[in-house]
Amino acid sequence: MRTRILLAAAASALVFASSASAVVVYSATTETGTRANPGADTAFFDDVFLTNSNTLGAYALEVTKITVGVRRLANAPATDVTFYYTSNTDDGVAPNLETFVTPVSTIGTTSLAVNGGSSLTQLVTQGDGVTPLFTVPLDTTEDANDGMFYIGLSLSNANGNSGWRVVSDANSFDAFHVVTLSTQTNEGIYSFGDPTNSPGNFYTIVEGNLQVPEPASASLIGLAGMAMIRRRRA
Repeated sequence: MRTRILLAAAASALVFASSASAVVVYSATTETGTRANPGADTAFFDDVFLTNSNTLGAYALEVTKITVGVRRLANAPATDVTFYYTSNTDDGVAPNLETFVTPVSTIGTTSLAVNGGSSLTQLVTQGDGVTPLFTVPLDTTEDANDGMFYIGLSLSNANGNSGWRVVSDANSFDAFHVVTLSTQTNEGIYSFGDPTNSPGNFYTIVEGNLQVPEPASASLIGLAGMAMIRRRRA
């Protein structure tokens, strides 16, 4: 009974650290000449791949700001840009279609006016870099040493003159296209250009705080485990 009480105390005392000010934990900004517009009620999801995050003891990420690059040609019509996120898992067998095992959650929407006479990559953000937007677990099934989750984007206007900017990014696995967002069905790897090319990645910057156990809480859990071992030996 005493061991159970000690374990309960450890669990209740478990708190997690996050820094006072968020840092950039993911950045993919090397632009290519390609953009993609999934249109209304459909979305693209790109993995946010955090290299070596789990070697730091991180089990989740508190996200405080997301920036995406929306490529807009001259006179592109007005459109709403909606952000999403989801955690993910897969069985390690390509094409990893069982990505979305938790509900897709909406982060927020930003409205873009009609573009001017020049093409540009318009940076669109959600969050201020300080206030938490959401906290998401970091999945490790793609790589045991790293963690990831997915950011999604949809545009209300399917006009191809606006689209999520494609980038060249080696630290990424897959981009997925969800055919019907409202029912979260028919997701599959999306490739740009020649189907034999690697899956596309999108212009994305993520700021946040890696979530790790506080040292004091980790020590308390360790003591609880030791108590259980001693009781079993007794």
